Amino acid sequence: MLSPHSLGQSVRRVRMRWIGHELHAGVDLVVDTFDGAEAHRLAHNAEHEVTHAVPRLRKAVVHAYPAEFAGHGHAGP
Repeated sequence: MLSPHSLGQSVRRVRMRWIGHELHAGVDLVVDTFDGAEAHRLAHNAEHEVTHAVPRLRKAVVHAYPAEFAGHGHAGP
């Protein structure tokens, strides 16, 4: 499963829902970087990892938030 510590971040929220016979997921990550390219790479790697780890999961959308801003906006608990 998604290992936040190996990617240098934490998982703030995971939402999964059934659509027909498939699972779709949304994941909010807190990352330790302000670098947009690095945050995108971490999110892309997390999408790949989680879709291969969860049976019947066909789609995962991962959003990365810098740690300094993780408590603000729509990424709340």
